Amino acid sequence: MIYRKVTFLVFLITVLGFIFFSCESGTEPEIIDIFPKDTLYSTTHFLWPSTVGSYWDYEGYYFMNHFSLDSSWKYEGFASFGIDLDTVQSDSFLYKLEIVDSIFINIRDTMYECHVFDVYDPLTEKYRNFKTPYWIGDDGIYNMGIYGERGDTVFNKGLYIPTEISLNINWRGQMSYKQYGYFHSSPVLERKCLLKNEILNTPIGNFECYVIFTRIWQADDILGYYDYYNYYAQDIGMICTIRLAVTPGIPNGQVQWRLTYISIIKNYTIN
Repeated sequence: MIYRKVTFLVFLITVLGFIFFSCESGTEPEIIDIFPKDTLYSTTHFLWPSTVGSYWDYEGYYFMNHFSLDSSWKYEGFASFGIDLDTVQSDSFLYKLEIVDSIFINIRDTMYECHVFDVYDPLTEKYRNFKTPYWIGDDGIYNMGIYGERGDTVFNKGLYIPTEISLNINWRGQMSYKQYGYFHSSPVLERKCLLKNEILNTPIGNFECYVIFTRIWQADDILGYYDYYNYYAQDIGMICTIRLAVTPGIPNGQVQWRLTYISIIKNYTIN
C-alpha cells in the first residue's frame, strides 16, 4: 500500500510535468505595479479544449518487466509497444485532470489570459495544488509555467503544441514541474508529431489521434531518457500517455527501453 501511494505521487508529479512542456525558455517575470502594455486573450486549438470545468478521467498502470532490446525498434503505432490493455497484469490507479480556473499572468509587460490545469486524486479526495497555466494564441498552445497555493511561482512562456502541425519536424521545449519541493523548468531534447491519424482503441471507444513524441533527460546524473508518447484527439484532448525509460549505449550498440507506465482515458466532460 505504501509503495502504491508513493508511486502514485511520482506519477502525478510526472503527469503535471509532462502535460506541461513548453518551448521557449524564459525567466520569472518581474513583479511590477503598473498596467501591462498589452493584454492577449486565449483563442482555441483543435486538440485542446479550454473551458473551465472541463475534465478528463484516466486509469493508469505501472509496469516493471516490459522492455525491449531490439536496436532496430521504431514507433509504428500503439501496437509497437506489444501491450494489450485488456490483459494487463498490473495494479491500476485513477486520477482526474481538470481545468480549474482562468487567470491573467503578466510576463514581460504583457498580460495573458490563461486556463489552469490541476490533478485531482480520488484516493485522497484532494487536488494536488500545483497548477499549470496555458495560453492559446493564433500560432499554438503555450505553457506559461507552474505555481502553487503557497505563492511559489515559475512563469515562463513557451510553445507547447503549434497550430500548424507537421510530421516529424522537431520543435524545442521545456518542462515545468515540481521536484523536491521546488518548481523548475527544464529543456526537452526533442518534441515532434509522429502520426496524425492513428486509431486508438480505449474503454470508451475508438479515437483518431495525433501522436506527440517528447524526449527528456531522466536526471542530471543519469545517462538515459524518458520518452513520452501522448495521444490527442480533435476537440477532446489527451486520450493516452505512454512513458518509456530509455538507456542508450548498452553492449552491441543496442538501445534498451522499458515501459514504465500507461494512462488511458476512462471518461471526459467538455464544457
